[in-house]
Amino acid sequence: MGARKSGRFGNLILLSVSVIITLALMETALQILDLPRQPMKPDKIKDPILVYRIPSDWPGTDQDGFRNRSIPEQADIVTLGDSHTYGLNADIDTNWPGQLAKLTGLSVYNLGIGGYGPLQYYHLFDRALQLKPKFIVIGLYLPNDIKGLCHPYLRTEYWKTRAAEEGLDLGYCGNARFPDEEAEDKRRSGFLERTGNQLVNSKLGVLVSVTARQLRAYLPKDDKRNVVVHDGINDTVMSKPRLRVLRDSMDLKHPEIAKSLEITKTLISRMITRSKEKGAKAIVMVIPSKEFILHRHLSDASQPLQEVHMQLAANENAIRTNLFDWLKIQTIPYVDIAPALLEAVKVRGGIYPHDNDGHPLPAGYASYAQALYDDYFTAQK
Repeated sequence: MGARKSGRFGNLILLSVSVIITLALMETALQILDLPRQPMKPDKIKDPILVYRIPSDWPGTDQDGFRNRSIPEQADIVTLGDSHTYGLNADIDTNWPGQLAKLTGLSVYNLGIGGYGPLQYYHLFDRALQLKPKFIVIGLYLPNDIKGLCHPYLRTEYWKTRAAEEGLDLGYCGNARFPDEEAEDKRRSGFLERTGNQLVNSKLGVLVSVTARQLRAYLPKDDKRNVVVHDGINDTVMSKPRLRVLRDSMDLKHPEIAKSLEITKTLISRMITRSKEKGAKAIVMVIPSKEFILHRHLSDASQPLQEVHMQLAANENAIRTNLFDWLKIQTIPYVDIAPALLEAVKVRGGIYPHDNDGHPLPAGYASYAQALYDDYFTAQK
């Protein structure tokens, strides 16, 4: 009996070693072939001011935890934003800051991190000015940035103190609702979570993940839970729970959302003033949701639309109009990249993933950069 158990244990070890060697060889082969890579979400560690940041040893990250190859003494353009500016689904050269650098021929330093919002942008603005830029681009993603404004205030003592010192009325943030983020912090910092992130960011992990996400788009979907787009070039699945979350995050009828929009305007105004004092030009780039663009596309094509999708689009249109009217009155330069994205969706597709992910693919980020270049930077030459 002992010999039999010993033999089984030996076979198990042999099988495990064989699997590990096979995976290592596949990963090595993929590294040699250098297939396109679409990085996943990076690790995050706690920060007393920014709430969290990316560790400096994360691949493609500089010494300060931002997505740059190095920290320059000076940068022509500095970008601020969330995961759309960090560039999920793209690498450091194919996110929009990387593509903007190619279009302009100027150096770009990226301060965008997933989950950041207006308070983090406001804090990092001084960091941006230290690089003596000619331009600072604030990438504002309305579906997350407005609702998420309260996040740093609720999670850190620093922002409670600073808000009081700078006359930012954030007392209403106590009514905002957030998930159990202490549990989320523990999960993120755990060994298994970090190891899992490293695995899925390997070339093999990315290849498997991207293939799986493409296949999921073509599986039968329950219309009670999903909105399915089938037009031949933008086939996409959007979950109704996500649509409802986005809808509510931009509903100006909610006092917290309306107040957060006004605070965001105050922060933008202060950043513009500080940039002028330092001789830099600041511009706001307004980033629409994937769902908003697809709604316009389907509406223009006279395709049927589901109610929750229409409600989301109506709320986003209202908050965009409110912001644009204010920016015009304040004579603050801004670029609305929605028209460029809509045109790209209609003409060639391939802008967004086929699944529920709201971040664009490299072709989508190219539209971000091109719109910003065409509508603003060409006039600065």
